[in-house]
Amino acid sequence: MSRKDRWDVILIGAGHNGLVAAALLAKAGRRVLVCERRDEPGGLMSVEEVWPEVPLPVGLHDLALFSDKVIRELGLESFGIGSKQECSSVTTLLRREGNPVIWGEGDSRSVIRSLSERDASRWGSFCQEVGEWSSFLARLQEELPPDLSALRTPSGLFHILKTGWRLRGLGKRGMNRLLRTLPMSLSDFLDEWFESESLKALLSAPIWTAQPQGPMAPGTAALFLLHHCGFGGEWAPRWCTPLGGMRSWICALEACVKSFGAQINYGEEVRSIVVEAEEVRGVVLADGTEHQASVVISGLDPRSTFLNLVGAPKLDPSFVRAVTHIRYRGASARVQFLLSDEPQWKGLDREQSARVNRGRIFLGDGLEEVERASDAARLGQFDTKNLVAEAILPGLAVGEGGVRETLGMSVLVRFVPDRPDGGNWDGWAQKIGESVTQELEKRSSSFSEHLTDRRVLVPPDFERSFGVHEGHLHHGEMSLSQRFLMRPMPGWARYKTPIEGLFLGGSGCHPGGGLTGGPGRLAARTVLENASAQPR
Repeated sequence: MSRKDRWDVILIGAGHNGLVAAALLAKAGRRVLVCERRDEPGGLMSVEEVWPEVPLPVGLHDLALFSDKVIRELGLESFGIGSKQECSSVTTLLRREGNPVIWGEGDSRSVIRSLSERDASRWGSFCQEVGEWSSFLARLQEELPPDLSALRTPSGLFHILKTGWRLRGLGKRGMNRLLRTLPMSLSDFLDEWFESESLKALLSAPIWTAQPQGPMAPGTAALFLLHHCGFGGEWAPRWCTPLGGMRSWICALEACVKSFGAQINYGEEVRSIVVEAEEVRGVVLADGTEHQASVVISGLDPRSTFLNLVGAPKLDPSFVRAVTHIRYRGASARVQFLLSDEPQWKGLDREQSARVNRGRIFLGDGLEEVERASDAARLGQFDTKNLVAEAILPGLAVGEGGVRETLGMSVLVRFVPDRPDGGNWDGWAQKIGESVTQELEKRSSSFSEHLTDRRVLVPPDFERSFGVHEGHLHHGEMSLSQRFLMRPMPGWARYKTPIEGLFLGGSGCHPGGGLTGGPGRLAARTVLENASAQPR
């Protein structure tokens, strides 16, 4: 076994959280090495040229929730990353019966009024209440979860009291309403406010990549609020694809990491984490090379980290049992299309279709249809009659000008089975691809004539490409039972592990999945505050 230089910190994986953690640690003066199995950074933020000169997102594509704190702390503006001004305001619900609902082209109430006069009259009160909860929930997302084992210490007690004081700041009514809402189903919560099924579908549509449960499952109201926290004021289904595409954002993060002196090695697959006497010593690569460090941060999901890289024999059996009980169940697929021209949508003229194509497009109708799709997925089936999906045309969304001979559309499909009935993924991938194509043809007068080629990615493809367990794009379900103090599992929500010097820093940690940078930021902060993780 050959040996290389000793490092202060080794990061496993150059996904966006790994790059954020590496940059913050290098900025603080640590000697940092990032080992990335693939030949490029980005992880689930990556894009691929599926067809020549047609880059398309492979995993996730929405940067609206990326942490402003990360942008400020790393000075990412100087690398070309410009916060939320690049977010599109156009979001469209393409309903099966026609009459698309377009949000973001004017006053929200006028859009809602076209669906329900009663709902429009209640919109202001809804925004006010959710906005009041927003800042409290956003702070929970940005901070370390409280250390329940340290409640007897002044710092631990202060953390709990500070959180309670912020909750009390909502007032008696606001506090009671929030505590009542968090365990509710999203269906019940939205039913209390609105009657339009299309409005409820549009409000809830962005959250369904995070878990296989549908809107009638308990706790999905909390998922809705946590997804939208931090916006405040007038609610809008914002999303963000940066100018220059996702690749520009990845390149900016990579440049930031290198500017602080960290090193990124591509094509280095970590085979195991070296542990001696319950302390981390470094990592061993697939080719037998060893990198030494007293601190290792894994950007992989918790189950892959502990069972594949550390190994169950080096861990307490009760801890191993808790790891195996983390729920993954990847429930998303991606269908990518090569088109010869922009699709024209039924019920819209050419100019309106062009605006829709530069935004985010949801396929779906109401919450009942979403629930049926989720029920089918849990039974190992794919409901072709109740498709729930989100489509973007990245080449148009990022503002590319001029006439294009070809362009790509990428559709993220929700509620696919993680283990399909019969176990043959090839057949299921074909079925999913055909279903999405048919639904788009129903909503467009020109989709089939512009369709040139198609590719389908299913959970096993995500697992092979990115090493995410069971192909889950968020490193584990983001249900209420796997959030905050329970992420990744009770008692281990603060990035430390039973192995001294080994930390978690991927989306399997608080605050969870999506392209936020939050887990990487908080993992780096934990390392810098940990006395045993100081450079030796």
